Amino acid sequence: HAGGVDLIFPHHENEIAQSEASTNKKFVNHWFHNEHLLVDGHKMSKSLGNFYTLRNLLNKNYNPKAIRYLLLSANYRQQLNFTEEALKAADNAVQRLQDFMIKLKEITKKFNRKPIKFFSDVKHEEKILTKLKFFRNKFESAMDDDLNISVALSHIFEFVKEINTFLMENKIGKNDAKKIINLMKEFDKVLGIL
Repeated sequence: HAGGVDLIFPHHENEIAQSEASTNKKFVNHWFHNEHLLVDGHKMSKSLGNFYTLRNLLNKNYNPKAIRYLLLSANYRQQLNFTEEALKAADNAVQRLQDFMIKLKEITKKFNRKPIKFFSDVKHEEKILTKLKFFRNKFESAMDDDLNISVALSHIFEFVKEINTFLMENKIGKNDAKKIINLMKEFDKVLGIL
């Protein structure tokens, strides 16, 4: 069951009492209380006139994926300070991930790409697979730790940085690129920004 931190008492306690009294069953197993959204350092409220609607932001031509990224970038237990500067930074982060995916997709389209000769192709493939497994585990561990999305995102960008090093050295082949794309798609099942 979810709601804002301001609803813990008395609203949710009353919900528990009413529901459990009428059903003789436990109301819910898990509670999810999120912090308030700040706008330019102040609690968002209509009375202060410091609120945005999604329509307002879209009318200002902000990228919907950047809006989503910004809103999900902070742990639900932490206040998020929503500013237009933060929205621009979120747009840059989304663009960086999308550019990364474009680079990888270009590799998968190069059918005549000559295989890269490494000291040991098996060792290189194992190194890529190890990185994929390592970063998948890091992402999942962060999300399993009370939905620690900010840490999970940092692991994604660390992964992108390491793979970009291989890309700059021309050490990512078609099969590697497909595996990396698949992992990014797994991450995106949570993020929804790619």
